[in-house]
Amino acid sequence: MLSGLRSALLQPVSGASLAVARMAFGVTVVVEVGRYVYHDWIWAYYVEPVLRLTYYGWGWVPAASYPVLLVVFGLLAAAGAALALGYRTRLAAPAPALLLGYVFLLEQGRYLNHIYLMVVLAALFALLPSGGAWSLDRWRQSKAWRGAIPAWGLRAFQTQLALVYTTAAVAKINGAWLRGAPLGMWLEPTLAGSPLAVLLGWEPWPLLFAWGGLALDLLAVPALVWRRARVLAVAAHVSV
Repeated sequence: MLSGLRSALLQPVSGASLAVARMAFGVTVVVEVGRYVYHDWIWAYYVEPVLRLTYYGWGWVPAASYPVLLVVFGLLAAAGAALALGYRTRLAAPAPALLLGYVFLLEQGRYLNHIYLMVVLAALFALLPSGGAWSLDRWRQSKAWRGAIPAWGLRAFQTQLALVYTTAAVAKINGAWLRGAPLGMWLEPTLAGSPLAVLLGWEPWPLLFAWGGLALDLLAVPALVWRRARVLAVAAHVSV
């Protein structure tokens, strides 16, 4: 059984889908850095506050001055761009993990689960053969864009995404979420005067969004596994 499992994990598979995930992640890092710079969040979140909240056990992580933080975010954008292009992926992949991890640990008050996920994915890309296809590294080595990777690299990434969606679905199965309470607070300033609110009134929308979000997370893994539903599932999650 172990021999069969080892053989299955080492079997060559197309690296295209992992390459798309790598490129999308790199672009996301660059866009996030741009948003932080454009909105001046670097100063507002990490320099201006007098009181700094640190994570338990991580209080030793040193704060940085504004010029140093600008360098950190600049390096982060450069690493994201290199990862998106697949240039020196073995060197570029660990950089977002370290730099994002540092920024994440600077301030507990700015915790966001999406940023935590980006740290996890960055660390995962540092371990995966994500430059095996559609990368400048691949082109430099073989003058071809397409390439194969060991199956374990793709399965590891798929498993991580499955854990994210499954955990998100389980976390939403609670009284407050099922009543639409959190989304009611988040969406009211945005939707109260919108055409959606005019169409059905304000009250149904938090429930619709809450139960819709639960359904998306709960059905994500089976829908992505089922080939016939895969395109629709990807389109639904990208649009959300």
